[in-house]
Amino acid sequence: VQNSISKVVLLDVVQNVQTGVFVPLHLNRIKLPDDLIRPHEVPEGFESYYLKEAPPRPPSSLPPPGSITLETNLSTFLGSGRTGIVYSLENAILSDPAQFSPELVFKFARLHRCADLHREAWFYEEMECLQGVAIPRCYGLFEAEIPSGCELLLPENQTLVNNPDSRDAQVDEVVHPLITELRSTRNKLCILVEERLGGRLPIGSPFSPEVRQDLNTLFDEIGHLGVLSENDIRYANILQAPACPPGLPSLVSPFTFRSHGWRMIDFEMAAKTQQTARALAIGHQEYLEYILDALEAGYVCDVGGSD
Repeated sequence: VQNSISKVVLLDVVQNVQTGVFVPLHLNRIKLPDDLIRPHEVPEGFESYYLKEAPPRPPSSLPPPGSITLETNLSTFLGSGRTGIVYSLENAILSDPAQFSPELVFKFARLHRCADLHREAWFYEEMECLQGVAIPRCYGLFEAEIPSGCELLLPENQTLVNNPDSRDAQVDEVVHPLITELRSTRNKLCILVEERLGGRLPIGSPFSPEVRQDLNTLFDEIGHLGVLSENDIRYANILQAPACPPGLPSLVSPFTFRSHGWRMIDFEMAAKTQQTARALAIGHQEYLEYILDALEAGYVCDVGGSD
């Protein structure tokens, strides 16, 4: 069903203020510009750590876009951060009953952070060959305008309104016009659809050499595509791969030929770069080791800056 969903219908999120009746909201899938994110320039004097060009996006292996509608209610609040709020789904129905979907989650952008979710969705497309390997499978970015006279009612009293102060706008050296437009948008609902993952890393227990190696090579993977994600490396952004069954199996990396028991999530602060895979691996591993050492000692120490 990956790349087949063209529309999401949310049944229980938008309520008419006057009547109190829930209004189904139809969100359409967004096609992102290929040049939404542009590679960072090479700093003078550091050329030996950089490639002549950023690694190109590998060709997509997904089938052509489909026209399936996913209709659903929201279920359980799973977590939140500066950019978004994540929910599991309830009574999810695909318009084509012959299609199978793993358990999915919706990541809602806060109303002033649609630009950040667009950035993250772009990186999922950029790293399509690592979906199911090192990052979750992604089923698309969807958006709709919030109807006039309506309000959002999210389960468990969550809100998409938050303090807009942020350094996220400084990530891109060259800002795409769409990102500029979205930074002032407040009337759109944007969601990213992903497969549901497992739990977080344990706190207060030692990590075996095998787990440390798995996690370090996990972050090596994205470096082969020139993706810098130091600002997104946090405890909450490392989750177990989904159990199979009922989830889909882990895939083998086209770069390291490994499969991983963990996944990294959240890429709204990521950057495309010409740095070598080795240089990126060194930087990512330094951040990761801080986190793992702190967890073994019984506390969370985040050195990244995203949610």
